[in-house]
Parts: sequence; structure tokens; C-alpha cells
Amino acid sequence: MRDRKENREKRPRNGAAAAGLPDNGNKKLRGPFLDEKAREILETLDDGYYEVDLRGTFLFCNQAYADLFGLSKEDIIGVNYQHIGGHDVKKTYEIFNTVYRTGLPRHRLEREITLPDGTRKFLETSISLVRDEKGRPIGFRGIVRDVTSRKKTEEELAQWKKRYELIVASSGQVVNEYDPQTGTLLWGGSLEKVLGYHPSEMTGRAGQWIRMLHPDDRRATLRHFERAEKENRPVDIEYRFRHKEGHYIWIRDRGYYLYDEQGKPVRLLTLLQDITDRKRLEEKLRDLGLRDELTGLYNRRGFLTLAEQELKTAKRIKQGVFLLYADLDDLKNINDAYGHQEGDRALAAASKVLQDTFRSPDIIARLGGDEFAVLALEGKDKASEEEIHQRLKSHLKKFNEKKELPYVLSLSVGVVRSDSQNLLDIEQLIAEADKRMYREKAAGKLHPLGGLQQR
Repeated sequence: MRDRKENREKRPRNGAAAAGLPDNGNKKLRGPFLDEKAREILETLDDGYYEVDLRGTFLFCNQAYADLFGLSKEDIIGVNYQHIGGHDVKKTYEIFNTVYRTGLPRHRLEREITLPDGTRKFLETSISLVRDEKGRPIGFRGIVRDVTSRKKTEEELAQWKKRYELIVASSGQVVNEYDPQTGTLLWGGSLEKVLGYHPSEMTGRAGQWIRMLHPDDRRATLRHFERAEKENRPVDIEYRFRHKEGHYIWIRDRGYYLYDEQGKPVRLLTLLQDITDRKRLEEKLRDLGLRDELTGLYNRRGFLTLAEQELKTAKRIKQGVFLLYADLDDLKNINDAYGHQEGDRALAAASKVLQDTFRSPDIIARLGGDEFAVLALEGKDKASEEEIHQRLKSHLKKFNEKKELPYVLSLSVGVVRSDSQNLLDIEQLIAEADKRMYREKAAGKLHPLGGLQQR
């Protein structure tokens, strides 16, 4: 910390000349411009506040201002700004001089400072001219805010944008960057190829995007984004969007919010993928009766058909996949103890747990009997096989805590991941996940007591 005495010894004898500003004949150091009560209020601010005379000598600052420079108030008050570490003297003078000449305040000026210990900070400053009762300039006052965290977020954003650009360039997707503070929306990537619009045709406002949503999907889509922002969770939703030619196409929109250190959302980055072909295929599957009547999930035939399409998509957009294979434990014992109707109830409950665990775009199926499978594209969180397993385990625990069944619902699970460069086919994925599931069943991982656990 700078020594107060040393700072005072460095004061110029002619302050006006040192600051480069007219001093209006005021040779005596003034006191603060505000009264004591006002200064007490300023001490409660999180932002820094300061007052300097026309010579650039500090008359007052609150503690928050001193903290920005790692000093005490005594180290600053009575000292010229040129001798406070971290200031760019030339730039500070230019700002003071502009405000003095024009009489107009300057707002949200950003500057970088380096403290004596090497710490870099980014500050946002607002400066205004102070006049006496006769309208003569007598000094300046300003508010200073530490925006270092925001700057770091912007730097991270720039890095993420580069990564997104690489993804978009190789996958033919549309990229969206939304600023929650201004409501502006930037479009990039394969916008014209996917949606038919040239970037110049998009206004850059979120309202235009909202109007292009299918009326039947609009409310649920907006609610999904609101929940994602509030709960800090990934965006992953499917909706219909109006193409330039007037028809609607199906879009899968995936991404996440970026937050500053105060938890305030500063950006939303998403990738938009055209999934119209997949949706048409799903319609055909429904028409062909490829759903399991008991659970409403896909049956084996429907799963294999959709899975082949999803693996092609994963390879094209260079994303890995997870396949989860699950077996409902003790189904025979449930049928024997409670009847086949209760067995059907257990199967329906297991399907509900899987649906609660995974996202709506993931392909969930009952392959037959007590066997289930899920195929999911790898998310942005890059979850591991064990994390997928634990996520299911958590949802299963929550279900059992409700005690809706007269026994504990139990699943044996096998999870396998395959990356896009060495993508396994669906039969290989199922075979590997099946092996892992039987190893878990033998170990009794999710049912340590063994056998059917009645309540």
C-alpha cells in the first residue's frame, strides 16, 4: 500500500499546471462538494464514488473506491490522481478535459488498470462536471464500477464463439447468440441453408424469433427458455419454426446460458438443427404401430429404426452417443406375488422413471419383457457413463420415496459411450451395454439386499 506521506510529498506545487486544467484561480484545496449526510450514504454504495478539484486532487472518495485500488481513503484524499497507482495519466487527463470543455457528462467509459501487485482490473466510469452556485466549474465527480468479471465472461464468450463456429462449419447448423440485457439476437452458421433467410433479413431482435415460432409451440418453448435461465440448466427443446418460403420446419434447439459472477445471465448460445426428416420418420413409425402399447415408448422395431437415423445424425454433426440398457429387476417375483396387472404397473413405472431421467429428444424404448433401452446424443455437459448411471439412480430413488408401489422398484443398468470418430453400430452398442448390465445385476449394485424388497 502506498505511504500517505510519500504521496503528499509528490504533490505538484502548481496543481493546475500538472493536471493540465484551468483552476479558476482557486489556490486553496477545497473540501468535499457534498455534505456529511450525503457522504455517509455514499459509503454504503458497492460502486466507487470520488470527487476531485480542477487540479485533479481528490477531495473525497468512499471506501469502495479506495478498495478498487487496494488503498485506504487516507492514501487517496488530498493526493493528485497522477500519483494513484493504476491510472493512465494521459487518458484520464483527456477525459477530464473533454468534460470540462463541453460541460457534458461521460458515461460508461471502460478502462483497464494494473495495480502495483500486477493485478489487472477493468473499470467502468461515469464522470460529470461540478459547478458552484454561480455556475463556475469547480471540479469533477464520478462513479466507478469494477466490471472485471463481466470482461472475463466476454473473453470466455469469445472463446466459446470460436468453438461454436467450428461446430457450425462442420455440421450445417444455425448458431444463435442472444444478449438478455439488450434483447439482441445474432444469427450465424448455416442460416440461409437451413431456414432460407439471409442474415440481413433478420432484425436482430428476439421478438422476430418469437413471431416465427409455430403458434402451437410458442408458449411451451418460451416457458422452457425461462426455466433454463432461472434454473441454470441447458436448453434442449424441439419446436416448429417458419421457413422463409412460408412452411414450418422442425428445429432442435440446444445450448446454454452464460452467467457473470453475480449469477446474472449475460449470453445465451444455442445451435439450431433441422430435424424435420426425423420428425417425419417418427410420424411414419406411429402410423406403423411401432410403439409399445403398455408404456407408450418405442418398441424394439421402432427403436432400431430411429436409432439408425440418430447414429447417422451423430456422425454428421460429430457428436458422441450414449446407450443405456436397463432390466426391471424381479418382474417374475412381482407377477407371482401380486399378479400380472401389478407387473404391468411396474413396467409403466419403470418407463416413467426413464422418461423423467432423459430428455424428450432422446430415444427411449421398451425392447420387450423387462428390457428397456435409451439412445441419447452426448450433451454439452460431456457427462460420463457413471454420471448417466447416477442420474437414473437419483430419479429411481425419488420415485421409490413416494411409496406408490407395495415394493421397491429396482433396475439393473449398463451404459456405454461411443464417440463420433469410432461410432459403433446399434447392435454393437446394445451388446456392450447388455454385458455391463448383467455384470451390475450379478454384483447387485442397485439392489444390495437381493430379491424383491417389499414395503
